[in-house]
Amino acid sequence: MKKMIIALTTFFLTVAATTAQTEFKKGFVVLNNGDTMTGLINCKQFSGWPKNPVRIGFKENALSEIVNLSISDLVNFEITGSDKYVRATVGMWEPGYILPCKCQGMGGRTTQQEVWLRLMVKGTWISLYEWNKHYYVDDNTGVYTELRYTAEEKDDVVYEAAIFKEQLKLFAKGFGLEKELSKEIDLCNFEVDEIAKIILHLNKCEGIIDTLYHPLKYGISLFAGAGLGLAMTNLYYDNSYESNLKFSDRLVPSFSLGADVSISFTSIFLRMDLSYSSVFYKGEARFGYNAFNILAYEYGQRNISAGFSVLNKFWDNDIVAVYGGMGINKNFSAYSKNMLHRWDNNTIVQDYINLKKDWLDFSFRFGAILNKKWEAGMIVRPSEKYSETPGQVIKSRIYYLTMCYHFLNKERGLRKSTSPL
Repeated sequence: MKKMIIALTTFFLTVAATTAQTEFKKGFVVLNNGDTMTGLINCKQFSGWPKNPVRIGFKENALSEIVNLSISDLVNFEITGSDKYVRATVGMWEPGYILPCKCQGMGGRTTQQEVWLRLMVKGTWISLYEWNKHYYVDDNTGVYTELRYTAEEKDDVVYEAAIFKEQLKLFAKGFGLEKELSKEIDLCNFEVDEIAKIILHLNKCEGIIDTLYHPLKYGISLFAGAGLGLAMTNLYYDNSYESNLKFSDRLVPSFSLGADVSISFTSIFLRMDLSYSSVFYKGEARFGYNAFNILAYEYGQRNISAGFSVLNKFWDNDIVAVYGGMGINKNFSAYSKNMLHRWDNNTIVQDYINLKKDWLDFSFRFGAILNKKWEAGMIVRPSEKYSETPGQVIKSRIYYLTMCYHFLNKERGLRKSTSPL
């Protein structure tokens, strides 16, 4: 059992290390000749993700070779259920100097640059795009207009010019909504969430939203599982007899229910779970030369554990996700037996050690999830301490192998479009 645990630990660490820089997602690309190719896309290995990528890795299937594609190679591409990008030549304002504020300095110039614009809101009448904190709108004319927020500094005073507000008012006027949205535009800050709300209002009044991108997206997955652990324990005691107690390793069955919460644009997800386990420990020590000079200590523990873990997906290609991380657990324990038996004089002491009924410990977790359904994992709880009697310390280590089934996967704020722009 110990060899199996060591082998599995080595496997998970090796896979995590070798795949930490790779994360492929299902999607499609549109080539310059108009052909659409579906496959797997990896953007995160390149700098600039997600706001200003300049290259992506693409392969038709998991076994194909990776082809690196740049802006000049693709008209647009989409990661299914997530991000959509379109190639565009846009005017970009370059300030003449940098001010110590969010806005750009005046006195600069506009340059033309070919980029992949990241779709934020796709509307029937007007759409919003982003590139590296530059925001662009297209009112179905094919012209991408940059929303400007500039400032000028005179005599150590910064004079801001929220030009983007006047630009938005012009679009609102064109849709006959200037009076209705004027106040909301005046209160709008140069933040993508607030600008997106204005764009949504324009489309809600004048058309139907085709595609909506939410900067914050999350998914929830519920799971149930069972596992088998290997428990090893030691008793540290001032008395020389008890300190020689040798405990045999025990198998620990466990059952769990929980939920995973994932957040967009990060490989980190949160896990909350509730588990039950039951184990019986027995330790013996010999003293003196008499065959009956045996000291035995036994205790049975039933434990309910509420855990909270922060986990990271080192590799996720929508088929297999390999993760690792650590968590903290709040334990509630009941003890069916807590007895010391000295055989030479047949002395029995009940409730020998004051064992805690609630206590904290931490855990390390590794695992792999297949097709977002089946999960095989390993949980290491290296330091369980639950004795309160002075001079008596019980330490346990448990290594669990688990199998879980994710029976409910819900995603919020995800776009469902899978057709080319």
